Amino acid sequence: MSSLQEIKNRLSSVSATKKITKAVNLVATSKLKKAKDFLEKVNVYQNEIQKTFSNLIFNLPKNKKNLFSLKKEEKNLYIVISSDTGLCGSYNHNILKFTNNILKKEDILILIGSKAINFFSNKGRKILASFDHLPEGLNYEVANKITSYIMSKLNTKSVSSVNLIFTEKINSISFEPKIMPIYPIKNIKEISKTSKLMEYEPEISEIVKNSFSLYCSSLIFKAIAVSKVAELFSRKISMENSADNADDLIEELELEYNRIRQRKITQGISEIISGSAN
Repeated sequence: MSSLQEIKNRLSSVSATKKITKAVNLVATSKLKKAKDFLEKVNVYQNEIQKTFSNLIFNLPKNKKNLFSLKKEEKNLYIVISSDTGLCGSYNHNILKFTNNILKKEDILILIGSKAINFFSNKGRKILASFDHLPEGLNYEVANKITSYIMSKLNTKSVSSVNLIFTEKINSISFEPKIMPIYPIKNIKEISKTSKLMEYEPEISEIVKNSFSLYCSSLIFKAIAVSKVAELFSRKISMENSADNADDLIEELELEYNRIRQRKITQGISEIISGSAN
């Protein structure tokens, strides 16, 4: 049986934890609103890039659809987006497990976020580049740097594919890891339905190849923004659950405290009565 002092210490500890989770929840909620607003703007920008690039792809001759020659042996490049901090439930666990399950020995990684960097460094994976502690106000700098690594690998025929792995918020209660191919371009048929046949100067293939880096950066930039929303959403839900659990535990501890206290009072009264009777 716990003593009154032990229960008081536990109550104090749980109450302090509850204050921390509420504070983290408030910060996450505030940042989540800003991240959602920012993502809406990014979506508008990336959609325009997507339409323009789709139209360029649509106008390419069939024999020039492949912009780059790829490595014949399977060697994939994955850009993996995680967070720098914890307290966000299963957000990092899910994407790290998802990525680790699909990786082959020959594959190489570009990592965003301390959690992914630490995890895959300990696994001995081939890491081409890593980026952590991105600025709060997302900018294009990191996306452009990553694109430069991708272009270098594609131009030297060093990889067979380039893919983005990030987390997307599905609805108000769930999120999940997602893989998006960057190259080879997989969704040409779908995105070309709204495209129009046009004439370009200079050579269309050169325009497409030169614009690919902009298209690539826009996809990475959007994936980072989408991941940030999912991370903050996960942190908000996790902290809400922690606060609810703390409330339940505090209630149980207070009941236990009052029970023991009442037992001690009753015992004391009984001893006094027994002593008077003797």
